[in-house]
Amino acid sequence: MIRVVIDTNVTVSGFLWSGKESDIILACISEDVRNFCSLPMVQELERVLGYHKFGLHPNEMKI
Repeated sequence: MIRVVIDTNVTVSGFLWSGKESDIILACISEDVRNFCSLPMVQELERVLGYHKFGLHPNEMKI
């Protein structure tokens, strides 16, 4: 199994758009790849997904 640490920019792109970044997210979901992160990384992701420019409802941002 491949182990990775995915930064916030790649994670946001993977969640919101199709492309190589979303392929990485899908590989993590299918458990072909294991993503490691810390609490500060999760907090940063929640903050970034809350940016008005993404237009997400708070229910869509639950991780």
